[in-house]
Amino acid sequence: MSPDRSSPNGEPIALAAPGKSKEDLLSTRPSPAYPASSVVPVAPGPQDAQGTTPSASATFHFGPLPTLFGSYELLEEVAHGGMGVVYKARDLNLGRTIALKMLRGGAFPHPEDLQRFQREARAAAKLQHPNIVPIHEISQYQSYAYYTMAFVARGNLYQHMAEYRDPRAAARLMAKVAAAVHYAHEQGILHRDMKPGNILIDERGDPLVADFGLAKFLASDANLTRSGDMVGTPAYMAPEQAAGQTSRISGQSDVWALGVILYELLTGTRPFQAETTEAIYEHIRDDVTRSPAQLRPEPPAVLETNHLQS
Repeated sequence: MSPDRSSPNGEPIALAAPGKSKEDLLSTRPSPAYPASSVVPVAPGPQDAQGTTPSASATFHFGPLPTLFGSYELLEEVAHGGMGVVYKARDLNLGRTIALKMLRGGAFPHPEDLQRFQREARAAAKLQHPNIVPIHEISQYQSYAYYTMAFVARGNLYQHMAEYRDPRAAARLMAKVAAAVHYAHEQGILHRDMKPGNILIDERGDPLVADFGLAKFLASDANLTRSGDMVGTPAYMAPEQAAGQTSRISGQSDVWALGVILYELLTGTRPFQAETTEAIYEHIRDDVTRSPAQLRPEPPAVLETNHLQS
């Protein structure tokens, strides 16, 4: 689920348009089992494991759950990032459990946020690969932009890092992730925010790449990212990302992030760490890190060589 921008002012979003209550904007289908929905501003929490601090100005949730949202029953919030909130939900028409991602700006998103969210949905929907989370529907409900996708119950790779400490298990996992990312590149899409939190693990232990919130269509998007913008999650950024050189971001930038993830799997630590974000950028630009063998001598030599070349 990707995620990594800060709020410009930290103020709660507007909750209702003039002349309309919050309940007018949400599902109020009468049922004793489903309380009327409401949008509730919540304070930003601490940084997550990937260094993401949610945007306070766009943080909201439906409460209490479960509640109805069009033809879906929202069951629980399972993830949130810089741009969206993901709910475990039930498709009442098809009778299946799905994941529903909604733009954090609610019914009144910033136009640029809405454009980015729609771009994410289009990028993900374009990709049909066994190791990319499939998209079911892209739509709006009472001005709330959302899309639905397969629900992956086991969570993301960050929650399962210990299961892939064996070098061969790590290599097999990352080979599948790399194949999915390569496929996306072939379709003209860069991910630009690869990290353990954006790799889901299914019941068989196979990876599914998710969260194309920072994805870039190679043939377009020229006006959505300006030179000097930082795109991605600091610890997993390639040097050109850390330098704000957005025009130089390419498929190799995603490959760099895959190398960082593999390093983390092999050693249990990230290659670039520091107390401040700017210090992380400096380490990345100066390539200040140690080889995996210095932290864990047993990885196969060929795996370490391939990793360092990435």
